[in-house]
Amino acid sequence: MTVQIHAVTLPPEPQYPFHICAKRYSHPAFRATGSARITSGGGGAVQPVTLLLLHSTSFHKEIYEPVLEALFALTAGGGRDIREAWAVDCPNHGEAAVWNADVLQTKPFDEYFSCAHYAEAVCHFLEARRDNGEPYVTRSDRLVAVGHSLGGCTAIILSESIPLASLILFDPFLYPGPPNDLVKLRNRLVRQAHVRRDVWHTQDEAKESLRRTAAKGWDERVLDLYVRYGLRAHPHANRSLAPYNGMTLACTREQEATMYRDADGGIKPLEQLTAICQKIPVHVAFGADADVIPRDVQERIIDSRRFASVQWIQNAGHLVPQHVPESVAQFIYDALCSNDQYLARL
Repeated sequence: MTVQIHAVTLPPEPQYPFHICAKRYSHPAFRATGSARITSGGGGAVQPVTLLLLHSTSFHKEIYEPVLEALFALTAGGGRDIREAWAVDCPNHGEAAVWNADVLQTKPFDEYFSCAHYAEAVCHFLEARRDNGEPYVTRSDRLVAVGHSLGGCTAIILSESIPLASLILFDPFLYPGPPNDLVKLRNRLVRQAHVRRDVWHTQDEAKESLRRTAAKGWDERVLDLYVRYGLRAHPHANRSLAPYNGMTLACTREQEATMYRDADGGIKPLEQLTAICQKIPVHVAFGADADVIPRDVQERIIDSRRFASVQWIQNAGHLVPQHVPESVAQFIYDALCSNDQYLARL
Protein backbone atom coordinates (compact mmCIF):
# COMPACT_ATOMS: atom_id res chain seq x y z
CA MET A 1 0.00 0.00 0.00
CA THR A 2 1.06 3.61 -0.51
CA VAL A 3 2.78 5.15 2.50
CA GLN A 4 3.16 8.90 2.77
CA ILE A 5 6.52 10.06 4.14
CA HIS A 6 7.34 13.48 5.53
CA ALA A 7 10.90 14.27 6.64
CA VAL A 8 11.77 16.74 9.41
CA THR A 9 15.21 18.05 10.38
CA LEU A 10 15.42 20.24 13.46
CA PRO A 11 18.46 22.50 13.90
CA PRO A 12 20.57 22.62 17.08
CA GLU A 13 19.49 24.91 19.90
CA PRO A 14 21.57 26.92 22.38
CA GLN A 15 21.13 24.19 25.02
CA TYR A 16 21.17 21.22 22.63
CA PRO A 17 24.02 20.74 20.13
CA PHE A 18 22.56 18.20 17.69
CA HIS A 19 20.41 18.24 14.61
CA ILE A 20 17.43 15.90 15.03
CA CYS A 21 16.22 13.95 11.99
CA ALA A 22 12.80 12.28 11.96
CA LYS A 23 10.28 10.94 9.45
CA ARG A 24 6.53 10.70 9.65
CA TYR A 25 4.80 7.74 7.99
CA SER A 26 1.07 7.71 7.36
CA HIS A 27 -1.65 6.66 4.95
CA PRO A 28 -4.53 8.89 3.77
CA ALA A 29 -7.11 6.44 5.10
CA PHE A 30 -5.81 6.84 8.64
CA ARG A 31 -6.68 10.54 8.71
CA ALA A 32 -10.31 9.67 8.01
CA THR A 33 -10.48 7.05 10.78
CA GLY A 34 -7.92 8.55 13.18
CA SER A 35 -10.37 9.66 15.84
CA ALA A 36 -11.55 8.32 19.16
CA ARG A 37 -13.84 5.28 18.98
CA ILE A 38 -15.82 3.23 21.47
CA THR A 39 -14.41 -0.20 22.29
CA SER A 40 -16.42 -3.25 21.34
CA GLY A 41 -16.35 -4.30 24.96
CA GLY A 42 -18.45 -1.31 25.96
CA GLY A 43 -15.61 0.65 27.51
CA GLY A 44 -14.76 4.30 27.00
CA ALA A 45 -13.41 5.98 23.91
CA VAL A 46 -10.04 4.67 22.70
CA GLN A 47 -7.72 7.32 21.30
CA PRO A 48 -5.80 6.69 18.07
CA VAL A 49 -2.26 5.35 18.28
CA THR A 50 0.91 7.11 17.20
CA LEU A 51 3.93 4.82 16.91
CA LEU A 52 7.40 6.02 17.89
CA LEU A 53 10.06 3.88 16.18
CA LEU A 54 13.60 3.59 17.58
CA HIS A 55 16.35 1.74 15.73
CA SER A 56 19.32 -0.35 16.84
CA THR A 57 23.04 0.48 16.94
CA SER A 58 24.68 1.15 13.54
CA PHE A 59 21.32 1.45 11.72
CA HIS A 60 18.92 4.30 10.92
CA LYS A 61 15.30 5.38 11.18
CA GLU A 62 14.30 4.15 7.71
CA ILE A 63 15.04 0.55 8.70
CA TYR A 64 11.38 0.25 9.75
CA GLU A 65 9.89 1.07 6.34
CA PRO A 66 9.32 -2.58 5.28
CA VAL A 67 7.78 -3.22 8.71
CA LEU A 68 5.44 -0.25 8.30
CA GLU A 69 4.41 -1.29 4.82
CA ALA A 70 3.27 -4.66 6.20
CA LEU A 71 1.76 -3.14 9.36
CA PHE A 72 -0.25 -0.53 7.49
CA ALA A 73 -1.60 -3.27 5.22
CA LEU A 74 -2.72 -5.21 8.31
CA THR A 75 -4.41 -2.17 9.84
CA ALA A 76 -6.01 -0.87 6.64
CA GLY A 77 -9.09 -3.00 7.26
CA GLY A 78 -10.06 -0.71 10.11
CA GLY A 79 -9.18 -2.98 13.01
CA ARG A 80 -6.65 -0.65 14.66
CA ASP A 81 -6.67 3.12 14.88
CA ILE A 82 -3.12 4.12 13.93
CA ARG A 83 -2.86 7.80 13.10
CA GLU A 84 0.81 7.82 12.09
CA ALA A 85 4.29 6.55 12.88
CA TRP A 86 7.38 8.63 13.61
CA ALA A 87 10.92 7.26 13.30
CA VAL A 88 13.81 9.22 14.82
CA ASP A 89 17.54 8.85 14.16
CA CYS A 90 19.93 8.49 17.06
CA PRO A 91 22.07 11.66 16.59
CA ASN A 92 25.21 9.70 15.61
CA HIS A 93 23.39 7.44 13.15
CA GLY A 94 21.97 7.67 9.65
CA GLU A 95 21.12 11.05 8.18
CA ALA A 96 21.57 12.70 11.58
CA ALA A 97 25.20 11.52 11.76
CA VAL A 98 25.99 13.48 8.59
CA TRP A 99 24.41 16.66 9.97
CA ASN A 100 26.16 16.17 13.33
CA ALA A 101 29.57 15.02 12.03
CA ASP A 102 31.52 18.00 13.38
CA VAL A 103 30.05 18.05 16.89
CA LEU A 104 30.45 14.27 17.18
CA GLN A 105 34.20 14.75 16.89
CA THR A 106 34.25 16.98 19.98
CA LYS A 107 34.39 15.86 23.61
CA PRO A 108 32.66 14.12 25.24
CA PHE A 109 30.78 12.77 22.22
CA ASP A 110 33.87 11.40 20.47
CA GLU A 111 34.38 9.03 23.41
CA TYR A 112 30.95 8.49 24.92
CA PHE A 113 27.48 8.27 23.45
CA SER A 114 24.65 6.31 25.00
CA CYS A 115 21.04 5.22 24.74
CA ALA A 116 20.32 8.04 27.20
CA HIS A 117 21.57 10.49 24.55
CA TYR A 118 19.19 8.87 22.06
CA ALA A 119 16.31 9.25 24.51
CA GLU A 120 17.24 12.90 25.01
CA ALA A 121 17.05 13.51 21.26
CA VAL A 122 13.60 11.90 21.09
CA CYS A 123 12.39 14.03 24.01
CA HIS A 124 13.58 17.18 22.24
CA PHE A 125 11.74 16.11 19.12
CA LEU A 126 8.51 15.40 21.00
CA GLU A 127 8.70 18.84 22.58
CA ALA A 128 9.44 20.61 19.26
CA ARG A 129 6.84 22.79 17.56
CA ARG A 130 5.97 23.47 13.96
CA ASP A 131 5.99 27.02 12.61
CA ASN A 132 2.30 27.30 13.56
CA GLY A 133 3.05 26.40 17.17
CA GLU A 134 1.57 22.90 16.99
CA PRO A 135 3.67 19.91 18.08
CA TYR A 136 4.87 17.52 15.39
CA VAL A 137 3.44 14.56 17.29
CA THR A 138 -0.23 14.62 18.31
CA ARG A 139 0.10 14.37 22.08
CA SER A 140 -3.57 13.48 22.62
CA ASP A 141 -2.90 10.15 20.87
CA ARG A 142 -1.81 7.04 22.67
CA LEU A 143 1.96 7.04 22.10
CA VAL A 144 3.39 3.54 21.68
CA ALA A 145 7.18 3.19 21.54
CA VAL A 146 8.65 0.42 19.39
CA GLY A 147 12.34 -0.22 19.95
CA HIS A 148 14.89 -2.73 18.67
CA SER A 149 18.07 -3.49 20.66
CA LEU A 150 19.53 -0.03 21.47
CA GLY A 151 16.11 1.37 20.57
CA GLY A 152 14.47 -0.93 23.11
CA CYS A 153 16.67 0.39 25.91
CA THR A 154 16.00 3.92 24.69
CA ALA A 155 12.23 3.32 24.77
CA ILE A 156 12.46 2.15 28.38
CA ILE A 157 14.45 5.25 29.38
CA LEU A 158 12.00 7.43 27.46
CA SER A 159 9.06 6.05 29.44
CA GLU A 160 10.48 7.73 32.54
CA SER A 161 9.86 11.20 31.12
CA ILE A 162 7.19 10.76 28.41
CA PRO A 163 3.70 9.34 29.06
CA LEU A 164 3.69 6.21 26.91
CA ALA A 165 0.66 3.95 26.50
CA SER A 166 2.72 0.84 25.76
CA LEU A 167 6.18 -0.49 24.88
CA ILE A 168 6.92 -3.02 22.11
CA LEU A 169 10.49 -4.28 22.35
CA PHE A 170 12.49 -6.42 19.94
CA ASP A 171 15.54 -8.19 21.38
CA PRO A 172 16.35 -5.23 23.67
CA PHE A 173 20.01 -4.97 24.59
CA LEU A 174 19.41 -5.74 28.26
CA TYR A 175 21.77 -7.91 30.24
CA PRO A 176 20.72 -9.47 33.57
CA GLY A 177 23.54 -12.01 33.30
CA PRO A 178 26.83 -12.06 35.23
CA PRO A 179 28.80 -8.79 34.89
CA ASN A 180 31.85 -10.59 33.51
CA ASP A 181 29.75 -12.02 30.68
CA LEU A 182 28.52 -8.54 29.79
CA VAL A 183 32.13 -7.29 29.71
CA LYS A 184 33.05 -10.13 27.32
CA LEU A 185 30.09 -9.35 25.05
CA ARG A 186 30.87 -5.63 25.07
CA ASN A 187 34.52 -6.26 24.20
CA ARG A 188 33.50 -8.56 21.34
CA LEU A 189 31.11 -5.98 19.90
CA VAL A 190 33.70 -3.21 20.17
CA ARG A 191 36.26 -5.35 18.33
CA GLN A 192 33.73 -6.14 15.61
CA ALA A 193 32.90 -2.45 15.21
CA HIS A 194 36.53 -1.45 14.79
CA VAL A 195 37.31 -4.08 12.15
CA ARG A 196 34.08 -3.62 10.20
CA ARG A 197 34.65 -2.69 6.58
CA ASP A 198 33.75 0.97 6.19
CA VAL A 199 34.79 2.09 2.69
CA TRP A 200 33.48 1.09 -0.75
CA HIS A 201 34.04 2.59 -4.18
CA THR A 202 30.33 2.72 -5.05
CA GLN A 203 26.89 1.97 -3.60
CA ASP A 204 26.60 -1.07 -5.85
CA GLU A 205 29.92 -2.46 -4.59
CA ALA A 206 28.81 -1.82 -1.01
CA LYS A 207 25.51 -3.62 -1.56
CA GLU A 208 27.12 -6.72 -3.07
CA SER A 209 29.81 -6.81 -0.39
CA LEU A 210 27.31 -6.42 2.45
CA ARG A 211 24.98 -9.05 0.99
CA ARG A 212 27.80 -11.60 1.29
CA THR A 213 28.92 -10.54 4.76
CA ALA A 214 27.27 -8.36 7.42
CA ALA A 215 23.86 -8.24 5.68
CA LYS A 216 23.63 -11.95 4.91
CA GLY A 217 20.05 -13.05 5.49
CA TRP A 218 18.54 -9.55 5.53
CA ASP A 219 15.35 -8.78 3.67
CA GLU A 220 16.36 -7.27 0.32
CA ARG A 221 14.37 -4.08 1.00
CA VAL A 222 16.25 -3.60 4.27
CA LEU A 223 19.57 -3.95 2.46
CA ASP A 224 18.49 -1.38 -0.13
CA LEU A 225 17.52 1.04 2.63
CA TYR A 226 20.79 0.47 4.49
CA VAL A 227 22.84 1.24 1.38
CA ARG A 228 20.80 4.40 0.88
CA TYR A 229 20.63 5.68 4.49
CA GLY A 230 23.19 3.69 6.48
CA LEU A 231 25.98 4.83 4.15
CA ARG A 232 27.06 8.31 3.16
CA ALA A 233 29.38 9.97 0.67
CA HIS A 234 32.97 9.65 1.85
CA PRO A 235 34.02 12.91 3.61
CA HIS A 236 37.07 13.19 1.34
CA ALA A 237 34.80 13.60 -1.68
CA ASN A 238 34.93 17.36 -1.09
CA ARG A 239 38.74 17.58 -1.17
CA SER A 240 39.97 20.00 -3.83
CA LEU A 241 42.98 17.82 -4.66
CA ALA A 242 42.43 14.15 -5.57
CA PRO A 243 38.98 13.74 -4.01
CA TYR A 244 37.74 10.25 -3.20
CA ASN A 245 34.16 9.74 -4.37
CA GLY A 246 33.44 6.53 -2.50
CA MET A 247 31.00 5.53 0.21
CA THR A 248 31.47 5.04 3.93
CA LEU A 249 29.39 4.27 7.02
CA ALA A 250 27.04 7.01 8.25
CA CYS A 251 27.53 5.77 11.81
CA THR A 252 31.31 5.56 11.92
CA ARG A 253 33.12 2.58 13.39
CA GLU A 254 34.28 4.80 16.24
CA GLN A 255 30.76 6.01 17.03
CA GLU A 256 29.40 2.47 16.92
CA ALA A 257 32.07 1.44 19.42
CA THR A 258 31.16 4.33 21.74
CA MET A 259 27.60 2.96 21.91
CA TYR A 260 28.86 -0.44 23.06
CA ARG A 261 30.97 1.25 25.74
CA ASP A 262 27.83 2.58 27.41
CA ALA A 263 28.37 0.84 30.75
CA ASP A 264 24.84 1.49 32.06
CA GLY A 265 22.99 0.94 28.79
CA GLY A 266 22.17 -2.72 29.33
CA ILE A 267 21.69 -2.52 33.10
CA LYS A 268 19.81 0.63 34.18
CA PRO A 269 16.93 0.15 31.71
CA LEU A 270 16.52 -3.38 33.04
CA GLU A 271 16.00 -1.98 36.54
CA GLN A 272 13.42 0.48 35.18
CA LEU A 273 11.65 -2.22 33.16
CA THR A 274 10.37 -4.10 36.21
CA ALA A 275 8.39 -1.07 37.38
CA ILE A 276 7.19 -0.16 33.89
CA CYS A 277 5.69 -3.62 33.39
CA GLN A 278 3.42 -2.90 36.36
CA LYS A 279 2.12 0.33 34.82
CA ILE A 280 1.60 -0.18 31.08
CA PRO A 281 1.46 -3.13 28.65
CA VAL A 282 4.99 -4.14 27.66
CA HIS A 283 5.43 -6.63 24.82
CA VAL A 284 8.77 -8.27 24.02
CA ALA A 285 9.96 -10.46 21.14
CA PHE A 286 13.32 -12.11 20.54
CA GLY A 287 14.90 -13.71 17.50
CA ALA A 288 14.72 -17.49 17.91
CA ASP A 289 18.37 -17.72 16.83
CA ALA A 290 20.13 -16.27 19.88
CA ASP A 291 23.23 -15.17 17.97
CA VAL A 292 24.10 -12.09 20.09
CA ILE A 293 22.28 -12.22 23.43
CA PRO A 294 22.26 -15.82 24.76
CA ARG A 295 18.89 -17.56 25.15
CA ASP A 296 19.33 -18.01 28.91
CA VAL A 297 19.87 -14.24 29.22
CA GLN A 298 16.72 -13.58 27.22
CA GLU A 299 14.82 -15.89 29.55
CA ARG A 300 16.19 -14.06 32.59
CA ILE A 301 14.87 -10.81 31.10
CA ILE A 302 11.32 -12.16 31.16
CA ASP A 303 11.63 -13.99 34.51
CA SER A 304 9.79 -12.27 37.38
CA ARG A 305 8.44 -9.51 35.12
CA ARG A 306 4.83 -9.20 33.98
CA PHE A 307 4.97 -8.79 30.21
CA ALA A 308 1.77 -8.38 28.22
CA SER A 309 3.16 -10.83 25.64
CA VAL A 310 6.40 -12.67 24.89
CA GLN A 311 7.41 -14.34 21.64
CA TRP A 312 10.46 -15.88 19.98
CA ILE A 313 10.28 -15.03 16.27
CA GLN A 314 11.39 -17.77 13.89
CA ASN A 315 13.95 -17.34 11.09
CA ALA A 316 15.60 -14.40 12.83
CA GLY A 317 18.56 -13.65 15.05
CA HIS A 318 19.21 -10.48 17.00
CA LEU A 319 18.48 -8.33 13.92
CA VAL A 320 14.80 -9.24 13.89
CA PRO A 321 13.48 -6.25 11.82
CA GLN A 322 16.25 -6.78 9.26
CA HIS A 323 15.53 -10.49 8.84
CA VAL A 324 11.73 -10.76 9.00
CA PRO A 325 9.96 -7.38 8.75
CA GLU A 326 6.56 -9.02 8.14
CA SER A 327 6.85 -11.01 11.37
CA VAL A 328 7.78 -7.83 13.22
CA ALA A 329 4.72 -6.09 11.76
CA GLN A 330 2.49 -8.99 12.85
CA PHE A 331 3.85 -8.85 16.40
CA ILE A 332 3.24 -5.09 16.57
CA TYR A 333 -0.28 -5.56 15.20
CA ASP A 334 -1.06 -8.30 17.72
CA ALA A 335 0.35 -6.15 20.53
CA LEU A 336 -1.86 -3.22 19.56
CA CYS A 337 -4.90 -5.51 19.46
CA SER A 338 -3.98 -6.81 22.90
CA ASN A 339 -3.64 -3.24 24.18
CA ASP A 340 -7.15 -2.42 22.95
CA GLN A 341 -8.52 -5.42 24.85
CA TYR A 342 -6.63 -4.22 27.93
CA LEU A 343 -8.20 -0.75 27.65
CA ALA A 344 -11.65 -2.26 27.14
CA ARG A 345 -11.36 -3.94 30.54
CA LEU A 346 -10.57 -0.69 32.34
